[in-house]
Amino acid sequence: MVIGMLLAWQVDAQRPGRIPGQGQNSGFQDTVPQGDVLVDTFPIFSFSGASFYREQVFDDTLLSVAFRQNEPTRRRRMEYRHLGVNGSPARPLFYESTWRRGLDVGFHQFDVYRIDIDSVKHYRLEKPYTQAAYNTGGEQANGYFTAKFSRDFANGLNFSLDYRRLAYLGTRTLFPDQNVRNTSLGLGFWIQTKAQRYQAFISMASNRFDLNNNGGIAEGPDEEGDFSTPGSAEVFLDETGTRYSQTDVRYAHFFRLGKVPEFARQEAPPQRPTRRIPGIQRDSLGGRADSLTSVAPPVQPPAALSDSSSATTDNKQQFWLGHTLTYSTNSYVFFDRSIAADSAYYGVFATDPRGLRQFVGHRSVRNEFRLLTFRPTEPSYRQPRRSRGLLEVGIDHQLHWLDLEATDSTVQNLFLTGKWNAQLGEILRLESNGHFGLFAQAGDYRVEGTLFIDLDRRFDLQATFINQLYTPSLIQDRFWVSEQLVWDNDFRKTLETSLTATLSIPDWQLRITGGYHLLNNFIYYDAQGLAQQSGRPVSIGQLAVEKNFRVGKFHLDNLIALQAVSEDVLRLPEIHGRHSLYFAGKLFKVLDSRMGFDLRYNSDYFSDTYQPVTGNFRLQNEQLVSFYPSVDAFFSLRVTKFRAFVRWFNLTGILLPDQLYYQTAFYPYPPGANLRIGIDWRFTE
Repeated sequence: MVIGMLLAWQVDAQRPGRIPGQGQNSGFQDTVPQGDVLVDTFPIFSFSGASFYREQVFDDTLLSVAFRQNEPTRRRRMEYRHLGVNGSPARPLFYESTWRRGLDVGFHQFDVYRIDIDSVKHYRLEKPYTQAAYNTGGEQANGYFTAKFSRDFANGLNFSLDYRRLAYLGTRTLFPDQNVRNTSLGLGFWIQTKAQRYQAFISMASNRFDLNNNGGIAEGPDEEGDFSTPGSAEVFLDETGTRYSQTDVRYAHFFRLGKVPEFARQEAPPQRPTRRIPGIQRDSLGGRADSLTSVAPPVQPPAALSDSSSATTDNKQQFWLGHTLTYSTNSYVFFDRSIAADSAYYGVFATDPRGLRQFVGHRSVRNEFRLLTFRPTEPSYRQPRRSRGLLEVGIDHQLHWLDLEATDSTVQNLFLTGKWNAQLGEILRLESNGHFGLFAQAGDYRVEGTLFIDLDRRFDLQATFINQLYTPSLIQDRFWVSEQLVWDNDFRKTLETSLTATLSIPDWQLRITGGYHLLNNFIYYDAQGLAQQSGRPVSIGQLAVEKNFRVGKFHLDNLIALQAVSEDVLRLPEIHGRHSLYFAGKLFKVLDSRMGFDLRYNSDYFSDTYQPVTGNFRLQNEQLVSFYPSVDAFFSLRVTKFRAFVRWFNLTGILLPDQLYYQTAFYPYPPGANLRIGIDWRFTE
């Protein structure tokens, strides 16, 4: 059965070592690659309802770098920085191009944790699938639980569930008045008729983020190290709270035009027992790893799948008419019950001595109509479904209702949309998309194209170009606190141009990524927390080099990322480094294991700090976030479908007890080393 997955690995040039094309992001925003071959199980394919014609191989059972990280901000190739507490507001360490279409309220501090309606997955599988994981925090009340489930039901129905619960409420291990409760739920239903002429996808994504924010610590440890517990720290704020809730419900359905061949729908081949034979696996950069791969004996597929002739396979050009209806409701609330001692911290936001409140309510209805055509690859139950090309045109209408502190209003958006994907010969592939706005955001546009070059599968090159013009967000335009207007701006639209390129050489375990971004009319929040617009263009140059070494069963994985920003209105570290030295092999002949050390660091810079009233990061000039080599020790193991890890976070805190580890100014990690334990178990029937 892994034979099918290895074949799928070659389809559409999607294989370990390649950074997948991201239709909505720049090249630096992908997650940590999961390049290991799935072991001892049947293949599972996942896809989104909007792109049902394009599946990905789903595998997550081996001891990857992401597995031993209990923080979602670190389960990415380019990490995010947060407020020292897992689940707290986060922002990228390196600049990333954002995807904008339509009204944007302006709250993105929890994006890295939430389940987006576009990311709700549907699954094509042969058996019910369940995966559950739990990571501990410093106390019993602290932990991160995740669960995924999917199974098929009668009459062509597939159900999927994605649940995440992150809570950090400790009283002894966290600084005062700093608590996090994040809950996310994603549900998906996939319905298709027997002839596969009609397909419907019902999705729901619900997210709720509750945060108590202390404004940062006013004083760290003194020269004698009199800082025995985080609870003894002096903080700026107390009795503050933030609650951000978001729920999206979507019904997407597609109708195939023209006649569908009777053989298009076939029953899946019967299951066969697996046997173990030596094989080759690949790590995150495409190199070989130590393990054995379970491979199923060859299974004779149905006749319609084994014959590649057009007379017996459904691989002719297909035409589909699609409609998507999405209803969204969002609310953002910040409050401080007593600001008598905090007015100096809030500055211009201290509009009412009785207490502060900031509220934004937002509801929207979105209708999208699309006409698309593509030609599928050869059908196979053991390979992901892909298309040899795609042409799509459509319209996107959005109606927004806004409930603000002092006024209500409605906004309408209308966009013309399009996609074009093409295979340009054997080694070139192009994926492009774009939109153009009418009505309230007339003139907003985005053009994006990604070119993939695969030369004899020895090295890959991916280049992405993005050019977009977008309207400022709602809170950048107008902002109220306790029904008092703090600002009413008339900002110009932001023009952004980005170019990124990635070269991957799997045999050398090498990947190099370069990027350049140019921002005109860039909007930021100054040292007072006020929204401002830069009158000068801001340019960002980026270079990231990943190189892995191996001597026997000892590995050294390295990432060095460099970044240069032309203007002081955007402050990011010039150097970010991440290194892992570990042993990978079998213990007692049955336990796949990894044990070693992770090191990460940033160069000195005046990092932004967080303003809880606006829910955004602002500039500051008081605290320099200094170079701090944070070292973690870890041990992880796997037995068939069960995984576990133990990680000692920030051993540097033992060697340097008088220093705190900062990623965001005034918001350090709790002092000293902290133990983290995690388990992950996959169940199948």
